[in-house]
Amino acid sequence: MPTNFWTDATSEDPKRNFRFLVAITSLESGAEWFAKKVSRPNFTIEQTEHNFLNHTFYYPTRTKWDPVTLTLVDPVEPDAINQLLQIIKFSGYDPSVLGLSQRGTTTTKAASVAQLNSVVIKMINGQNTEILEEWTLHSPFITKVGMSELDYGNDDLSSIDIEFRYDWASCVVPSNNVEPINVNSRNAEGAAMFNKIASLSPTTNDIFKIFTRGVNVEK
Repeated sequence: MPTNFWTDATSEDPKRNFRFLVAITSLESGAEWFAKKVSRPNFTIEQTEHNFLNHTFYYPTRTKWDPVTLTLVDPVEPDAINQLLQIIKFSGYDPSVLGLSQRGTTTTKAASVAQLNSVVIKMINGQNTEILEEWTLHSPFITKVGMSELDYGNDDLSSIDIEFRYDWASCVVPSNNVEPINVNSRNAEGAAMFNKIASLSPTTNDIFKIFTRGVNVEK
């Protein structure tokens, strides 16, 4: 049962931005100890437009996932830069191998994904005893590596920015935090709303009949 964390001191704290872990199978130690910040997977549902008379309708189409960026502290041991270069090399890009007839000069998705293996982002609770949210990037590969600028006037820790592209992401949360969705109820609510809109005016009703021709919708 949801509780109000503002008034109930015994309820779980809201998720906090600094309580997270990042695991990358191909990097030694999984990068958990070196991660400074990471973006969670974001997505956009694209749309298409359909015009009929003086009305405009919109329909959802493809779902597009945005790249994820991870910032790491640049450690001496293990050497993260060397590990990243090895990942790129065994993904198919080896600048030491020249000539189209020689293998190793072409990067492939299969090799890139296999070298990276997996990227998992976990949000944890204040006691470090429970995973509140676990994101998995499916078929991830590296698209960009950026290293912090060297500067005599800056004593910050050196860092590495890594950008990942992936096909899609999945999220797992504790089962007690998820309320089941009554699909039949949602469908009934949607049909009732559609019927209400259709009865607003003769013009709207006519359009409703055109778009639901051949569909059995009870009013």
